[in-house]
Amino acid sequence: MGKNRSTSRNTAIVMASTLLSRILGYVRTMILAKYFGITWIADVLNGVFNIPNNLRKLMAEGALSSAFIPSLSLAEKEDPKEAVKLTKSLLGFQLIVLIPLGLLVLFFSYPIINTLLVYDNEAKRVLASQIFKYFIWYLPLVSISAVIMAVLNVKGRFFLTSITPIIFSISVISSIIVFYKKLGPFGMVIGVLVGGVLQILIQLPVFFREKFSIIPSFNFQSPLMKKVLTNWLPIMVTSSIFTVNQLVAHNLASRLTEGSIAAFSYAIVFWQLPYGLFTNATTTVLFPKMSKEIANKEYEKAKSTMLRGLSNLISFQIPSSLYLFVAGLPLIAVSLQKGNFDLAGTILTNKVLIQFTIGLFFVGAYNFTNRYFYSQGNYFIPLKSSILVVICDVGLSIYLMHTKLGVAGLATANSISFIIGLFYLFANKGIKVSFHDVIPLLNTTVKCVVGSIVPLIGLIGFVYYLKGIWSQGSTIEGFTILAIGSLIYGLLTLTFYYLVKVDFIRELINKRRR
Repeated sequence: MGKNRSTSRNTAIVMASTLLSRILGYVRTMILAKYFGITWIADVLNGVFNIPNNLRKLMAEGALSSAFIPSLSLAEKEDPKEAVKLTKSLLGFQLIVLIPLGLLVLFFSYPIINTLLVYDNEAKRVLASQIFKYFIWYLPLVSISAVIMAVLNVKGRFFLTSITPIIFSISVISSIIVFYKKLGPFGMVIGVLVGGVLQILIQLPVFFREKFSIIPSFNFQSPLMKKVLTNWLPIMVTSSIFTVNQLVAHNLASRLTEGSIAAFSYAIVFWQLPYGLFTNATTTVLFPKMSKEIANKEYEKAKSTMLRGLSNLISFQIPSSLYLFVAGLPLIAVSLQKGNFDLAGTILTNKVLIQFTIGLFFVGAYNFTNRYFYSQGNYFIPLKSSILVVICDVGLSIYLMHTKLGVAGLATANSISFIIGLFYLFANKGIKVSFHDVIPLLNTTVKCVVGSIVPLIGLIGFVYYLKGIWSQGSTIEGFTILAIGSLIYGLLTLTFYYLVKVDFIRELINKRRR
């Protein structure tokens, strides 16, 4: 029970930090809009920054970390000195890959940026190539930070690692405000690079205290390092498949009525808040735990941890899904409905959001379950499942986009595909789940449904009663009232969760009392 309480506490810490990070990310977007507006300069800044930001999914906390954490957990169990050597080797590997990439961009930024992005005039191309020379160095910084983060998470330290994105956002926001008049768009460049350095520096004292070294090693011959690199390849391919799938979805949306791409993109932004908040917290805390248990050959404990993660996701995503179903329309209205974004845009975006919400739990459960396979050292079942998901997604999208659903059909296809993918994962021999194992999940589901009834009724009444305010679009009054109502909905949900004895909430509160 003590370990469960510690896990609940760590999950709560990561959730709180992620929420603050998301809020600051929203503030960062507002600051960019304030200083650069909807101009070609803003397009260049966002477009160029997305290049290293997407690459980090392969070289930083995405694919490479997923391959690194299980091997690090094994090394920690067998010989802590080997864990230190493995970490130094991974840092060395990142440097020999990313430093030449940075130098390549430094000397050939103009042709590279014109291959990756399409701009219609020379001024955009020149600014993009100049900024790209600097932004590319964010990639090695965030990659080094991700290695340190993985080490600390395996050591059970989550506070510092969860606030590093907050530090980054504060750096970017501050730099734009301070340097805008003198440097224009290059003010953001300073913020990005300083933020990348600070993400490393803030973690180093604890990293050193755990007796790890930041000095890289270029010896890649150890069996564990070879295992990391071998396992990294299928994870990288898996990540690349989903990246291509996103491009296909946007391409299909571009073939529909005007505004379809915007509605699709905006719906994802609102959907990602509960998805990123809860799935990220659950995965960050439990993935290292499962990896340790597999390394210790505690296979039943690892399965129990996996089921516990799914139980947590059920607890979080049921009220989140209900909230988006009921309050999605006013949420979009008070956030976006202003100027050229009219009521029709709000309705279309909400139509897409509802279809995405159907798969909220299943997408999170799918990605978390993949980590269970990764902790086992099994990287090919997730790869095969990703191919299945993408095939289903593209096929269903092409069919559903021509129905009355329109662009919302793309979201429906995405939700259905991940449901299929999750069932595929559980149908494999890597997960030996009996009906007895499923009973606690069903029990949690029933408790969460019962605990959500009163908050849901209150939310429906709140949204209906205040329709006259939020239907006016984006106003400070509407945003404030909806924020207060959302907070009350969350507190009511926690209260009734405690009353119906949802495990995560009771463990967290009991830990607090102790």
